[in-house]
Amino acid sequence: MGWMGRVGYGWKRCSGRAACPPLSALGGMLFIINFFYSAFKGRRVTNPNPRQAATLEWTTPIHPPHGNWPGEIPEVHRWPYDYSKDGRDCIPQTEPPELSHKLVKNPA
Repeated sequence: MGWMGRVGYGWKRCSGRAACPPLSALGGMLFIINFFYSAFKGRRVTNPNPRQAATLEWTTPIHPPHGNWPGEIPEVHRWPYDYSKDGRDCIPQTEPPELSHKLVKNPA
């Protein structure tokens, strides 16, 4: 049959034993504490696009109305990941291409 090696060591030895349930409970408690701390004492979002992302979901207001956008749905003019084009780092999808050429401050 062959040699079985180190059967019974490592995580197999821990499964179902006394050490694993407390470790799992500790991880769950850390998640719950962090969730409620962030919900009640965490930083509040003041900028609708804090990371300067170019995708469409960052154009919604912080507290969006029914339908996500006030008024008409925005028109998309470019791909979602058009970064560092036209001399700018972030160009939103809703900005028309002809407008982005006018906003270039230092043309190369």
